[in-house]
Amino acid sequence: LPILADNWGGAVDRVTSECGWLCDTKEQMIDIIKNVTPEELEAKGKAAKARAMNEFIPEKWVKEILE
Repeated sequence: LPILADNWGGAVDRVTSECGWLCDTKEQMIDIIKNVTPEELEAKGKAAKARAMNEFIPEKWVKEILE
């Protein structure tokens, strides 16, 4: 799924413009929700899935923590 998140904390490290939106205000979130197209949702959703499968591999996280 595409991501709509606040522009702070852990989301900043995980969400790219290809897979979602990082917003500074709730008004930005409302604007995105009101204006997003099905095509944008599909494209960002596919990008989010690909990013998750390639980047968020448990073994990769464990290796990074232990090194």
